[in-house]
Amino acid sequence: MPIPNPSTRTSPPLSTSKFLATLFIGTAAITSLNSFGAVVLTLNVQDPSHVTFTAVANNSANAANVNMDYNGGITLLGFFTTDESISGLAIAGNWSGRNAGVSYNETVTFVYPNSAAVPGKDLSIYYNVLNPALQAQFVTSAPPFSGSGSANMATYSAGLPTAGTSGNVYYSFNGALLGQWNAVPEPAETMGAIGAGLIAFAWIRRTRATRQ
Repeated sequence: MPIPNPSTRTSPPLSTSKFLATLFIGTAAITSLNSFGAVVLTLNVQDPSHVTFTAVANNSANAANVNMDYNGGITLLGFFTTDESISGLAIAGNWSGRNAGVSYNETVTFVYPNSAAVPGKDLSIYYNVLNPALQAQFVTSAPPFSGSGSANMATYSAGLPTAGTSGNVYYSFNGALLGQWNAVPEPAETMGAIGAGLIAFAWIRRTRATRQ
């Protein structure tokens, strides 16, 4: 019987089921939610001059079922990676708190009364026209936000979060947890990753077929 040449040996091909299982595990790791609530806000920071905030249709985590003073705003904990000083930076768009009727229009970096807040790194977002009658209805049975907004943060680009970064979203005055914010890549990047996965899958199937 001839002795097999070690140089001609090949590793067994990856089965379709194993490939799909690996792909599923990777996807689950990327999209998994932690114990701090569902993602209620995504941030696109690919263009620092046009950072976008987009509401996600997930319910509030554990906010009290009461109306909240809209001028109090919200806080995105751990937004910046470096200490930044922002005062009155404008936000454009139709991003708003639930049933508020008006959109958030300014952002600053300072600490609201929440023990987890960090000066300079947390982003506070609010409506800058004082009106005690304006209220956002944050309830556990509905998403806390709707719409999307954008801000020019090119000056602070060095401290912006990278894709995949996440943190807590709090209602600013009473510290009620609303959910998570998550920095996401451009849609084109996501499609590119999916496309690469499909190409790899096709190559594996073709390699497997040629060996049979």
